[in-house]
Amino acid sequence: RMVQLLLSSCRPYQLGLRRLFSSTSKPPIIPNEAALTSFLSLIDSPTSSSSLSPSGAPSGAPPEHNLDHSRTSRTGFPEVVLGATKTPSQIASIMSSLRSKSPSSPVLCTLVPDRDAFDKIDMAFSGGGWGGGNSIDAGGEELVYHEEARMVTLGEPSPTKENLKTVLIITAGTTDIPVASEALVTLQHSSIPTSVLHDCGVAGLHRIVRNLPLLASDSLGAVVVCAGMDGALPSVVAGLTKAPVIAVPTSVGYGASFGGVAAMLTMMNSCAPGVSVVNIDAGFSAAAAAFKIVSCNAAG
Repeated sequence: RMVQLLLSSCRPYQLGLRRLFSSTSKPPIIPNEAALTSFLSLIDSPTSSSSLSPSGAPSGAPPEHNLDHSRTSRTGFPEVVLGATKTPSQIASIMSSLRSKSPSSPVLCTLVPDRDAFDKIDMAFSGGGWGGGNSIDAGGEELVYHEEARMVTLGEPSPTKENLKTVLIITAGTTDIPVASEALVTLQHSSIPTSVLHDCGVAGLHRIVRNLPLLASDSLGAVVVCAGMDGALPSVVAGLTKAPVIAVPTSVGYGASFGGVAAMLTMMNSCAPGVSVVNIDAGFSAAAAAFKIVSCNAAG
């Protein structure tokens, strides 16, 4: 956002920037017209600002968010709402704006802790109306709370893309399922084929070994492994598959697990090549990485 703010301030000076980059620097800072055009196009990237102003703010206060509607075209993955610390009104406003700009793409909101928080978003989204149950009808769209994943989605998932390889999500234990569910919901709403294996931790290696045919399959594009405690499962999996492994440390375990730090350090020190590690409990981050991996390697 800071970069876009800086670029927006440059809009009146595009001609001067063009002259600067093409003639005055030795060698030119940007050596070709195509690169410069790409740079300048960022200045005009579509964004939207909400009219929602901070509570108690004077009239004309700056908007609370400036949405990045061109993120999908630049990065392949859309903007997703982080629900933590946002008010229900802010979440509803942002989700509504994202959906209006991309009506064919579902909108996701992460870290919505419980159904009570969802109910407040429900009421804010529907202007004070009460839908009840698992979902409401919001202007013809379905707002759904995924309790295990602690996520809210607006709009149905797009059909799964047939030319993409599958992302396999594995949990070491049942307690890792909420983090894995965040990854699963994200990938399902991103048209990525998925499969899941639960409770395959290293305390019973036969559970992962019996799935060797799946791990060796050429149809596998990436593996997301969620584990707390000692965090050893991603190393085991990485030694059994050709697919890249994305390790997700979870905040599961007793005192010396340090809320997932112990698992994270184990994963970062894996002796099995091809293991990437995301933040603690960051199922969404793992899903975004897996999405990019399989999308960039799509057949055809």
